Amino acid sequence: MAELKNGWSFLKRSGGEEKKPSKYAKYEQNRGKRRFQESWKTGRPWLKVSAESMSCTWCTDVHEAPNEFCWTTAKVETLKSHESSKAHIKSVGVIKGRTLVAKGEITEAQKSIESLNKAVINKLSILFKTVHALCLAGRPFSDYVWMSKLDKAKGLDIGQTYLNSNSAKEFSKFIALTELNKIAQIIQSSKFVSILSDGSTDCSVTEVEIVYARICNAGEIKICSPDAVERSSASTSGKAKGLLKLVKSKHVMLYCYFLADIATILFRLSKVFQRRECCASDIYGMVEETNNLIDLYSTKDGPFLLKGKQSLGLTPDEDIGPVQQRRGESFSSARQKLIDELKKSLQSRFECVAVIQAMSICNFRSWPVQSDDNKTEIADFGDGKLSQLIDHFGPCLESINTAEAVFEWSAMKTALYSSDLVIKSLTWQRVNEMHLENYGNILAIMDLILTIPGSSSECERGFRQMKSVKTTFRSSLNEESLASQMTIRLHSPPIEKFDPKPAILLWNSGVIRRPNFKDVAQQDKIKEATVNVTKETTAAINEHLAEVHEPILTEDIEPEPQHIILGCEDSDYSDDEEYSTESGVFRAMCREGLIEE
Repeated sequence: MAELKNGWSFLKRSGGEEKKPSKYAKYEQNRGKRRFQESWKTGRPWLKVSAESMSCTWCTDVHEAPNEFCWTTAKVETLKSHESSKAHIKSVGVIKGRTLVAKGEITEAQKSIESLNKAVINKLSILFKTVHALCLAGRPFSDYVWMSKLDKAKGLDIGQTYLNSNSAKEFSKFIALTELNKIAQIIQSSKFVSILSDGSTDCSVTEVEIVYARICNAGEIKICSPDAVERSSASTSGKAKGLLKLVKSKHVMLYCYFLADIATILFRLSKVFQRRECCASDIYGMVEETNNLIDLYSTKDGPFLLKGKQSLGLTPDEDIGPVQQRRGESFSSARQKLIDELKKSLQSRFECVAVIQAMSICNFRSWPVQSDDNKTEIADFGDGKLSQLIDHFGPCLESINTAEAVFEWSAMKTALYSSDLVIKSLTWQRVNEMHLENYGNILAIMDLILTIPGSSSECERGFRQMKSVKTTFRSSLNEESLASQMTIRLHSPPIEKFDPKPAILLWNSGVIRRPNFKDVAQQDKIKEATVNVTKETTAAINEHLAEVHEPILTEDIEPEPQHIILGCEDSDYSDDEEYSTESGVFRAMCREGLIEE
């Protein structure tokens, strides 16, 4: 058995016999513990050394990864490898950019980048202006394509990117968003806001709601947002003869002349309703005037009715009797019925009549004219109405000293009447310019009164714009595109005054854009300029930090190995380290005096 065992002794078990220790293992056993050297900081202002580790502060700051750029191994080769890494080179560029910004300097390469960016801005400005003009004209986005081709034919540089209708739709969205941001800033700076809302149906039988905000700052009012068919039948001829006979009767003709008088009165009221700056007090005063005129014409003939009676050979006081087509109803009764219905409709327009009457204090045309006989009237004018308004709008006036406003009201009246200004021609915007500091509380209450709209005519204007945008040929226009075009038409400046830069900056913020995606020549120029910026960045950082610190790089950096492992422990070594071979270990031991050559 022993002989058999000795016969197979040439076979060795795995791990049964220890390997011969290498020269490197002896070197590691004999050398002292690795320590971080302070000399490594020379030329490396980014290096932070502690007792247990070292780290790159620049990469940690730029990449926000504190553990990724920290090493526990005390090897200078690790630092050299990190210095040549892409992450560190990028961090050097970022820190250099921050340094130049702090010093307020711009390099030549950066100027070239800016010139390229300026060229891109110029291209986008042409495209944005084209979209803006399309929206103002109510044209479809498909026109944007051929208009871009026309710009190219004119020799304009608009690039090769963003030349389709989808880009036009997106551009219109950001142009509208720019205008909405301006409106939001105006509303946020206002103390009071009134909301106007109305609904309608567009050509695609879709319910559409429109909302406006009416504000008043320092007396300045602002409002912000957003066919016959011919048929023929056998009975048509007979109906036409009957209608012609009815129209030719004296009763109908006199009624039409009377309607002309009533329409003239209502037209005057409608013009006041359509004024953008009119407030509830103006409307109420005009409604009262219209009521009185209509009541007067119930017994008195207007100019059109007098002319009609004269043409029919009737005297002004003559009555022609009952209408033949409808027995028992005379022209006089029909006339009185129309007047009663109109007065009822006008009187039911306002709910809080007393509050609206009190708002008349903000209308300078209702202020008494100064004379020696009405000093008492001027002194007491508006005191009771002001108290009524303060009680009614109390929750809205929490930020205003209402007690102080009462005193300011009397003082402001005295100041205005003692000046050389004509009260009837004053505006609250002018009063704010003169006395805002002295009478801020009462002027804020006047802003509240002026904020309340007198009509919803602005909504009707909006629907008129909507119908001109969403026509029967564009019935598939979605809500977002319709809202964008409505905003541009209602709030954007005209073509000659439109500045596209704010919309371009808003479009470019938050999302990565590639305006030169299809422009190969432009991409090459940008790459070349970017390389120049990177070179100047590294050189400028060294130059700037040399004033305070030593240069960043004091020795040549070897190319980074493909398989280097950053943050390796002492037990991990790469093939590029000087002790990775026995000859390398031998040379290192000779330098440290452990052995002789």
